[in-house]
Amino acid sequence: AIACPANITELATSSAGAIVNYTAPTATDNCSATPQQTAGLASGATFPIGQTTNTFSATDPAGNTSTCSFTVTVSGVAPSITCPSDIAVNAATGQCSAVVTFAATETTGIPASTISYSVASGSTFNVGTTTVTATATNAVGTDQCSFTVTVSDAEAPVALCQDLTVQLDANGQASLSANDVDTGSSDNCGIGSLALNQTAFGCGDLGTNQVTLTVTDVNGHTSICTAQVTVADATAPTLTCPTNITVVATSDAGAVVSYATPVYTDNCSATLQQTAGLASGATFPLGTTTNTFEATDPSGNTTSCSSTVTVEGVPPAIVCPADISVGTDLGQCSAAVTYAATETTGIPASTITYDIAPGSTFSVGTVTVTATATNSAGTDQCSFTVTVSDDEAPVALCQDLTVQLDANGQASLSANDVDAGSSDNCGISSMSLDQTSFDCDDVGGGNAWALEFDGVNDYVTVPNGTANMVG
Repeated sequence: AIACPANITELATSSAGAIVNYTAPTATDNCSATPQQTAGLASGATFPIGQTTNTFSATDPAGNTSTCSFTVTVSGVAPSITCPSDIAVNAATGQCSAVVTFAATETTGIPASTISYSVASGSTFNVGTTTVTATATNAVGTDQCSFTVTVSDAEAPVALCQDLTVQLDANGQASLSANDVDTGSSDNCGIGSLALNQTAFGCGDLGTNQVTLTVTDVNGHTSICTAQVTVADATAPTLTCPTNITVVATSDAGAVVSYATPVYTDNCSATLQQTAGLASGATFPLGTTTNTFEATDPSGNTTSCSSTVTVEGVPPAIVCPADISVGTDLGQCSAAVTYAATETTGIPASTITYDIAPGSTFSVGTVTVTATATNSAGTDQCSFTVTVSDDEAPVALCQDLTVQLDANGQASLSANDVDAGSSDNCGISSMSLDQTSFDCDDVGGGNAWALEFDGVNDYVTVPNGTANMVG
């Protein structure tokens, strides 16, 4: 018979296994027997990891054989992994990540373990913290550890601004957003927000204003840039003049006229200036005066308007003198007559004209004179008569005459024979003699006669002329 030792279990001491010593099997026989190993490894050998069966047999001289076996089990060592310390790096320039290499260690495990990672070493890690798990595995078991890889964004954004011009609206307001000023700001990890220190503008901001754009990236880093914002106003003021005015003159100078101030508005402010015409409350001359006003805002935008003030004159109302009756001037068959019509109503003062001028010489008779008053507002006429009467008698002049009777004892005279140059201011119309025929009864002197004169406008008898008759 043969007896083997009990099964043996050992821990490996290296990846080759472990040196294992065991008691040699014992053989007994009624005669004798010698144990002989037929399988396995000798005591003191290095047993590989795993189970090795050692088999022994004993054979006596008669050839009888007995066998026994036992196992030597060499167990591996489970791994015990060690992770690196937590890793902190900055993102690569211009990148929002970093390539990170690392290595966990494991020296305990038998057989040697294989280490794997949840994220392979040399991978690209985004900004932030990533937990990496390392796993060591061998035939015996598995062990894990973890560490963090923190990639920080240490790069500030690039802030880029552009200058702008904004126009105020009808309410005098303008606005900008940060995006209006931004002209391509960038960041390696991306822009989280844009902010402008001033977004609303009004009339008080006309001109150049400096604004600041703050660029914040997704990781809280900021950069700023400045821009010049020119606030402009292209909206002209509104301006309304009063309606046209028409009044009647109160004097030759015209009339005092008051009018409403033009109404003006602007999205900011404006000033009003009169550029033509006369101020309200002034004396406006006859005719039409154009009043022009101009409203100007602080940006130089202007609007103008005009209205007229028309001062109308008063048409004349002429008054003629009463009809005039005069006698002829002494020794004249006419008279120089003066007169004057009056006109005090017309504005402006009228000019009076006559179809026959005052002071003209009027012949005997009746003449109608027409007076006309004229000003810029109109014309008026009136008429009156001038009557010139001949109140002057003719001057009768006679001469004495001697006439001869003819063969029949007859003689005759005419008024012209007796007239010695009679005259009249208006002319002699006729002369007559009260005796024009003479005969023998009239021979001698002292024959009385009368010469009658009939002027143009009167009749005179001159008595007591004498004629001497000669037989």
